[in-house]
Amino acid sequence: MTKLDANLSRIVQGVIECGIFHVDFENPTTYTNGMRGPPYANFRDVQGYLQLRDLIVEALVSKLAPRLRGMRGNCAIAGIQSGIIPISTLVADRLGLSHFSVRKEPKQHGINRSIDGGNPAGKICFLLDDVVNNGTSMPKACKALEEAGANVICCGSIFTYKKDLSVVGRTLPTTDIFSLLTRQDFQGALIEAGILDEVGWDRLLAWRDNPEGWNADYVMGLRSSAD
Repeated sequence: MTKLDANLSRIVQGVIECGIFHVDFENPTTYTNGMRGPPYANFRDVQGYLQLRDLIVEALVSKLAPRLRGMRGNCAIAGIQSGIIPISTLVADRLGLSHFSVRKEPKQHGINRSIDGGNPAGKICFLLDDVVNNGTSMPKACKALEEAGANVICCGSIFTYKKDLSVVGRTLPTTDIFSLLTRQDFQGALIEAGILDEVGWDRLLAWRDNPEGWNADYVMGLRSSAD
């Protein structure tokens, strides 16, 4: 496991202390794809913790600033609604860029558009999301931006449940992808905080290695209890 720098270590600690990342084997979270799992990261709550929010904004700015050298004039930040939007807006402001909000699905009213913030045609976009789980939101957002005439050259997230974003990257129009944090970055902090012990971490790894099987076993257990 790569050692985190001081800023990312503070983010991990803050995310755990604020309850933004938690693990519950008895009452697992239902994800957007309908499956259940013990870990859950709710970065929407970051807005209530300004110091933590600013640490995350700074980390994203530090990731993106070197990529923007010499090309700022026609660039923009795009955030996938809704969890990342307050963060990505601040990142865009810090970098002096315009900002677009990309919906996961087009509006079902008004003019049925997928993108708010004006016309992204001709823009070079850096796409951000808060959490990557099954990896379907980023490709959809990239498609919406490209159909609107934008060019997505980088995709990033605050956190991914995966080891990294390489699997998701196969479905994206760019190879420049990153996540500030992965589940592995939380191991030591979760154990130190008493949220997990080594056995609990092994159980979490078992979910990671076979989430479909874990979900099936959990559902079967619920049915057995009901009987």
